[in-house]
Amino acid sequence: MMNQDLACGEVVARLSTIRSTVDHLIAQVIGTQLNQCLAVEGGSEESVDTAIQEALQLLLKIR
Repeated sequence: MMNQDLACGEVVARLSTIRSTVDHLIAQVIGTQLNQCLAVEGGSEESVDTAIQEALQLLLKIR
């Protein structure tokens, strides 16, 4: 990016977009893993979905 003579603001905007995308991918990976763990533990589909949503919301708030 720096070799393309982009304005600093454009570089920051692109990096911000990349970070946001990575954060959402991390949340998806964690959600999938959590779903697999909870499915092994047993439990209703509704309680699993609720636990996943709570974990994802917490993760996104922390970031």
